[in-house]
Amino acid sequence: MTTTPTNPFPDVALPPGTETYTGWESDSNGTSRIIWGDARTVEATDISLQAHAVQLADGSIDVNTRARGDRPGIAIDETRDGNTRDCLNVTLDSARHRVAALIALIDEVDRWASK
Repeated sequence: MTTTPTNPFPDVALPPGTETYTGWESDSNGTSRIIWGDARTVEATDISLQAHAVQLADGSIDVNTRARGDRPGIAIDETRDGNTRDCLNVTLDSARHRVAALIALIDEVDRWASK
């Protein structure tokens, strides 16, 4: 008798606007898959930003993972000569701190220019 393997998680939907490249994987921490949002290019640069996270078999997002690269975050990549280079992978909190620092610097330069 021949049996056909089935997807053990057929009803677990991806979050809206995401996709996965690997499918489900199991290890000692359970079953999960890596999900990615759409890549966004920073205008007038060769920088792209892409959200990522680990989705658990119950559909939730793993926010307590010990592996830094597996935490929900933002991948910051650079494209040169048609090749994408991984530059930086930051957690959500780290991304927020970077944005706040950039805004503070922009405001500082704006103050200089207004004098």
